[in-house]
Amino acid sequence: MSDLIDQFIEMLAAERGLSKNTQESYRRDLNACLVFLTQRGAAFESTQDEDLRAYVQALFDKGMQETTIMRQISAMRQFFQFLIAEEICADDPTSLLSRPKAKKPLPKILNEGEVATLLQCAANDHTLEGVRLLALLEILYASGLRVSELIGLSHDTIKVHDEIMIVKRQRRERAYGSLKFPCYSCYSILLEGA
Repeated sequence: MSDLIDQFIEMLAAERGLSKNTQESYRRDLNACLVFLTQRGAAFESTQDEDLRAYVQALFDKGMQETTIMRQISAMRQFFQFLIAEEICADDPTSLLSRPKAKKPLPKILNEGEVATLLQCAANDHTLEGVRLLALLEILYASGLRVSELIGLSHDTIKVHDEIMIVKRQRRERAYGSLKFPCYSCYSILLEGA
């Protein structure tokens, strides 16, 4: 069965030009799967979806990271597609195999002291770039906008009325931010530089 893995790796190298490290990762992942299947009395040619589900569960039980498990599932899927193309397997046992959802890390936030330090550092730079940076930081902090929204600000997406900033978002949502001094004066500086 390891001959099938070797053939698959050769195909990856020839057709997809994968690096040696990637090839070795595939080889390790598939050999680990092969050991598991052999212990269950299965071979690649006769593998069932429940065999692979048991393998994925065993990986979770070992405490492997979800990204590692996702990589292994990807290797298995590609390998079984290869076996089908080579007419070694008739069915794809990975077709019902679900991938674990990768956890997205929570965004990191600054505490009040870190924000004050950041604003002070920007305020100490009296160049045009420093003034613009301070204006951007002041607006970001005062308005609660996302960085992507701040970067996308233009005359068309912002209206300021009585020191209240109204930002048009996608799907007609609106973000409101109070532009009290010095943020209001910073916004004025940004408009002059735009």
